[in-house]
Amino acid sequence: MTADVGTPNDRLSKRSAAMTAAGHWRDETLLDHLGRALDRLTQKRFAGTTLAMMRRPAAATGLADLQNFLERGYNAVRQMKGASEFLGKIKSRETELLETWFAG
Repeated sequence: MTADVGTPNDRLSKRSAAMTAAGHWRDETLLDHLGRALDRLTQKRFAGTTLAMMRRPAAATGLADLQNFLERGYNAVRQMKGASEFLGKIKSRETELLETWFAG
């Protein structure tokens, strides 16, 4: 009995797909971790005040766009009153997409 190992290109394609899935899983885990950390940060009493205090220094150093991005993200997560549902949707949609890509 011989095992069908396929051509070198078949093996490379399968290996590439597995590595892509593993890399995506790592990214997804990082996204979930960062999202939950930001969610916890928005619940801290002075986090928003501290962020607002950084506007002038950010503008003075040419980082106003970054400051605006941070403030918009902070406010968006804060208005959610918890990011768990949002992060859960991202995770389920990414999982569904990966399963579709790697099926068959």
